[in-house]
Amino acid sequence: MSIRRSSTMRERTSSRSATSHSLAHTPSVSSSYLVPTPYRPIQRREYGIPFHGQRIYHRGQLIRGIDFNFLTDSLTLHHFEILARSTRIGFRTLDLRNVRFPFSENLLAILVACTSLRELSLRGIHIPFEAIEYLEPCFAALTVLRLNDCPDAMEDRELTPILKSCSQVKLLEIQGESFTDESLNWIGTTCLQLESLMIDAPSMTDATVAHIAISCKKLRNWRLVNCLRLQDETVEALEEIYTVDPKATPLHQLPRGAGQLPNALQTNKLVDAVFNPDHHPSSSQLPFDHHLHQDRLHPSFAIDRYSAYASLGPPVGKLTSLDLINCNSIRPETIDSLLKSQNALEHLVLGGISITDEALESFAQNPQDHIRSLSLLNCGEISDETMMAVMFNCEHLAKLRIFGSHFTLRTFNSISMHLLKLEELHLEHVPLIMNESLQEILVKCTQLRSLKLWHCRNLTHDLFTDILTPCNSLEVLEYMDKHPRPFIGDGWTAQVKFLQSIVIRFEGLRVLRLSKLGDTVVPVPLNLVSYLCQLDRLEAFTILQNPRIDYTDLSDLAANHRTLLLVGVGPSKGLTEQQINAFNDSRYQPNVRIYKRPVESSEEFERYMS
Repeated sequence: MSIRRSSTMRERTSSRSATSHSLAHTPSVSSSYLVPTPYRPIQRREYGIPFHGQRIYHRGQLIRGIDFNFLTDSLTLHHFEILARSTRIGFRTLDLRNVRFPFSENLLAILVACTSLRELSLRGIHIPFEAIEYLEPCFAALTVLRLNDCPDAMEDRELTPILKSCSQVKLLEIQGESFTDESLNWIGTTCLQLESLMIDAPSMTDATVAHIAISCKKLRNWRLVNCLRLQDETVEALEEIYTVDPKATPLHQLPRGAGQLPNALQTNKLVDAVFNPDHHPSSSQLPFDHHLHQDRLHPSFAIDRYSAYASLGPPVGKLTSLDLINCNSIRPETIDSLLKSQNALEHLVLGGISITDEALESFAQNPQDHIRSLSLLNCGEISDETMMAVMFNCEHLAKLRIFGSHFTLRTFNSISMHLLKLEELHLEHVPLIMNESLQEILVKCTQLRSLKLWHCRNLTHDLFTDILTPCNSLEVLEYMDKHPRPFIGDGWTAQVKFLQSIVIRFEGLRVLRLSKLGDTVVPVPLNLVSYLCQLDRLEAFTILQNPRIDYTDLSDLAANHRTLLLVGVGPSKGLTEQQINAFNDSRYQPNVRIYKRPVESSEEFERYMS
């Protein structure tokens, strides 16, 4: 949250002089309260246009962050020129993934000036080779770097010097069809502190993956998307590196490079030789009989024994998150072998034609108590029998996402039977789910907090009407459907019942997102505001298709709903962009955002709301 200070400059001066004596005797005093971090430029009326210099720079020493996501439709190149000329920018986080401007001299000046930048996110921006030389200090300090949807013009020539400079990065995302092993190999050479990696590069080969996995010993989260050239060697390398059986091999006997981990006697001699190069004690001078107690270690070195030799061999770690999406050249049997060997895997995302019943054979046969999140994207080759077995063995699953499948009622009935600890359910383009199955899930899964339904054409608006028991645990509800249903009555009465059922069944809702209330434009306007005000915990509301929303409705929401922070609306005949800007300038909350074009998927919607 941004920190607002209402005191005048004179009051600040007097307060500084009054406390100067006490601060002089303090060893170190944090001055973070002087900096608004992060700063949201359109939340206050006096700021005027986004990051207007006369209204911002006197309020704090440096600007640490600006949320550009709310300004996507109003940003211009002039705004970046203002920032480039300023001496008050000190971004720690810069997210430009929703900014549709090419790389410019102003952006270069901003990045060069932000010496404290730690997180940088770009989308669709081509960084020219001539500018990278000036940005090397910026990349060297980054801990988070996202280069999403890089244009084809950006090739290995530009990516190589960027990766050479990223020695401190812990989270890295790279998307680009022109990137090859020539540049991606530098990830395993330079980014040794890497913990999470996402690569979307069709030209990457197995050798690069093996090199990165061996070199980056802290890497536990892998996301491989659209890597079409990857073969079974990639999965076999991950299995070999991340598979550790502590019961079969004791920790002190694990292979470390060429030999084994030194025993206690060798450790004592080595440390003594390092700290006392002129004195080499014999075995009789050691504090214990080395012939009888080879594994007894002197207490001074017992704690540091393993850490002193941790860098001598391949990493011994656990794979906690894995995404394999559209890596279609990898055989299902190899994927199943990898999944079977990873007992610490918590988050799994699978997608593509290579994900068949054989890829989930271990999930169907053995309990998977370690799995917390499972996502299946366009896995049309998986049968209902396999899904039922997976649901039975993943009873501790907390998050389930299914995108683009033809699973029948048997699969969805198994969710309500076995996944009683489910907290998040996301169904998108799932045409065969019916009202009865989803109602059973809402009744049985009492811990469900988030329900997202996108384009499930067989669900009707009376979905929540027939539920007899309230679902007080549900906090997030997304009901997005673009398919018209002329065969179902969705007039004024049906729309009223739909809103009433949401208010009655889900009293604890914090986020409500709807695509529309019905396909029929009713002649009598619905009192939408009155229903929303009954959800006294609601913080965000979005409706993409409702041509009757006007300025009066927004004013009533602002006056009667105290917890509402964000309102998203689609194109409306009674609401113009000028009215929305005037509304945002005149009030602190809620912030109103207009969606000028239809949102077709949850991924696109998340980009809007990121």
